[in-house]
Amino acid sequence: MKTKIIVIAILIFLIPLAVFLFLKYSNKSSSGKAYVSPNTLYLTQPVMAFTGVVEKIEGNQLTVTQKQTLTTPSAVPPVPPVLDPATPSSPLPTPRTVTLTYLVTIGDQTQISQPIYPINYLFKTIPPQPPAQLTLQDIKVGQSITISSQVDLRTLKGNTFEASTLNLPSKINTLTGTITQLSSNALTLKAFAPGVLTNTASPVLEEREYT
Repeated sequence: MKTKIIVIAILIFLIPLAVFLFLKYSNKSSSGKAYVSPNTLYLTQPVMAFTGVVEKIEGNQLTVTQKQTLTTPSAVPPVPPVLDPATPSSPLPTPRTVTLTYLVTIGDQTQISQPIYPINYLFKTIPPQPPAQLTLQDIKVGQSITISSQVDLRTLKGNTFEASTLNLPSKINTLTGTITQLSSNALTLKAFAPGVLTNTASPVLEEREYT
């Protein structure tokens, strides 16, 4: 009888202790979880630089997006379908497009630059003058920029990282076209304007006349 009472007392002591230790371990495990960026699913190789479009500027943080078209790799080439006039043809599947979004922090050590192409003449090339130090105010919404990171974006926890360098679109100071009119001190040149990058990274070209 006395042994039975001792066993019951030990069980009464051990069961709450086991429940306490289990809850403590569970809370510790859940609080230590690392939330991996969902963009990792679409980055299949080391990524230390990211090119995208500036969607928003808030303080010293940029929201930058990049569109990627997903294609399903296939080891065997697809067999062309047999066309039957009596059977309506089904449309081909459209590749899925995803938008990768990052919050890029501009820190005190972030180097912001904008390359300028050299001017090429017939007998010599004039190198461009070194640009002035650029700041966050030189970045505009809608620009296509390239950001480099100190960490591999595949291993990023979340979608926020600090930029080590940031490159704005190159300045273009040359124009190539056809002379359509000459005067004593001017000429009119018909040429395509430099491309303006859009969210799809496709240049929009428009032919204009420059005097």
